[in-house]
Amino acid sequence: MAEILAVCRVTQLLPDSGSTGVTAIDKRPVAERLRVRPLGVRGDVQADRAHHGGASKALYAYADEDAAFWAAELGRPIPAGLFGENLRTAGLDVNGAGDVVRVLSRPGHGVSIASWFTGADAAQADALEAAEAAGLLTLVPEMRESVEGVRSRGLLVLDK
Repeated sequence: MAEILAVCRVTQLLPDSGSTGVTAIDKRPVAERLRVRPLGVRGDVQADRAHHGGASKALYAYADEDAAFWAAELGRPIPAGLFGENLRTAGLDVNGAGDVVRVLSRPGHGVSIASWFTGADAAQADALEAAEAAGLLTLVPEMRESVEGVRSRGLLVLDK
């Protein structure tokens, strides 16, 4: 049975030599219950919001079984939150090797991840916007930006 072993959030930003000058990856377990909102765990932050956080990257789960593997490899404990995860899980295999994959449904708009990232065009942008207008989906900000990029420049914005 799968379970959540720890809920983690940033206790303080730490100095870092990266482009933002600080890191929020060192998260720590908290004892109290926390709400999870569209932008993540209440009270958590991301230092590099261009690459972390937001509606499409709001919550990060990491399996305790994978942490145990790295603890053995590194010869030291890997406490919950060390890899920047918000949730430390147990009994939930997040690696997918050998698992059965079943398609349960396909969206009616017909835009797949593969078709969008290999040749997004105005027709696909129209389909996504129509599905959103009909209340069938909500485009996260990064996807909204990509749709607008297709419309304004005729090409897809993959990365900044």
